[in-house]
Amino acid sequence: MRQRRDRSANTNWNDKDWVCPFRYIFVVLTVYNIDNEHETLRTQIEELKTALEHAQMSRRRKIDYDLVAEKVNTLPSREELESLVFFNLLNNS
Repeated sequence: MRQRRDRSANTNWNDKDWVCPFRYIFVVLTVYNIDNEHETLRTQIEELKTALEHAQMSRRRKIDYDLVAEKVNTLPSREELESLVFFNLLNNS
């Protein structure tokens, strides 16, 4: 017949032995959560980098467009050019 262990007879026994497996599970879950959060943050960083590149490209395009628009606005209107061409044709004829 198997002998049953008596906790009181075991001099190394204490209540912390029952907590140890739970501590191990807690540590494993904590490490898993940290790894999972780390991966999530990496993904967010990559998405933010892409969004930043798109925003910078849009800003560059807007600046280029504004420069071209400023040059175009210094030119005479179509009606003014047509009247000048027509006036020059009349004077040269």
